[in-house]
Amino acid sequence: MTNQLAYNRQGSGFPFVLVHGYLAGAAIWDNQIDHFKDYFDVIVPNLPGFGQSASVDAPNSIEEFASLLLEELTQLGVKLSPPWPFDGRHDRSNNGCSGPRPR
Repeated sequence: MTNQLAYNRQGSGFPFVLVHGYLAGAAIWDNQIDHFKDYFDVIVPNLPGFGQSASVDAPNSIEEFASLLLEELTQLGVKLSPPWPFDGRHDRSNNGCSGPRPR
C-alpha cells in the first residue's frame, strides 16, 4: 500500500511528527521544520482535505483520522509504541492526537 497523504520530511534521527489543526495545513509548521530538522527526523503530513492531500477523502471520525495517521507513519518506517507525546497545539478538542490537558 502506498501513502495517501502528502508530507514534508526533513532531517534525521528520532521522529518528530507535527500535525496541523482543523483550520490550517502543514505549512503552519514551516518555521518549526527549519529549526527542528537539525535535531530530528521531522515529519509533517497534510491531513485529508489540506494542501497536496486535498483530494484524499476525509475520515468520518477523530479515531479514523488518528488511525490513518498512524498507518501512514508506519508505512514511512516510523516505529511507534505508546505512549505517544502528541501535542494538539492548535485545537486540543478536535485533532485526535491531543496530549494531556492542563489541570
